[in-house]
Amino acid sequence: MKVGIVISRMAALLLIATVLLMGETARAAGADLNPAYRQIAAELGSAGPASVDLAEADIRNMVKYHALSCRRQLRRSWLPELMEKRQYQFVAEIARREIFNTPAWPANIQRALRFRIAALLALGQSREALAEAKSLFNECTMRNTGAALSIVARCLRAALPDGAAESRRLKREQIAGAKAPQPGTQAATCAVLSGIKVDAAPYLMRAWSRLGQGYYDLMGRGDLLLLADKPKAAMVCFLSAYAASEQAWQLTQAAGRIAACIKAEDGTIGRANAWVDKTRR
Repeated sequence: MKVGIVISRMAALLLIATVLLMGETARAAGADLNPAYRQIAAELGSAGPASVDLAEADIRNMVKYHALSCRRQLRRSWLPELMEKRQYQFVAEIARREIFNTPAWPANIQRALRFRIAALLALGQSREALAEAKSLFNECTMRNTGAALSIVARCLRAALPDGAAESRRLKREQIAGAKAPQPGTQAATCAVLSGIKVDAAPYLMRAWSRLGQGYYDLMGRGDLLLLADKPKAAMVCFLSAYAASEQAWQLTQAAGRIAACIKAEDGTIGRANAWVDKTRR
């Protein structure tokens, strides 16, 4: 009997969300007018643990069936509130699912990863957080590199006995690698970042499930390969996407992803910055 009630309730929630999200009305009116979102907000606002469990079940299904439509609500409301309620395990889980659901959206991937890293640190899983922090450095845009490095440094201090010293070493290596290499010389690399090992398997499984050759397929596969710490393989995808670009914004986006691959390969920004400068000329 209880199972039947849960299933019917979930079905009703998804039906409401589907009807509203099919049109532009809900988007124009704002997320606060969506009954499904209001229901989750009420559940999160309740002090009872049972209500939080209901909210998590509803969020899990919204992310599963409406990943693109609910991503703003997820990052602006649900994940911050769940962090405040110390639901760290769920935040880590749902943030990863959000990453898998929305490849080819670098900004969304980076936001979800930041929540996942914060949750893992709160759970005391600092080694896992450090690995994800390296994935964040690989994936992040050039503009967000400084913030990503700050997160890496924080994870180093939490994960390693000599984390403070490694954090200082990271800073020195980043300063040394910030300038573009002179012609005929190799780019400076970052030994601290190269020593951080990423659990590539989950990202690789998702990457190789996307075998299409369209622009978004290539971009999504490339992002997942960057997260898996496979920048050379990701570069192949982004170069193909760059060649397949039909609009100016696609060229710009693919060029930015190529820069991210160069940054991930070196662990420093000098050569990547030189690429960005070259594409702007």
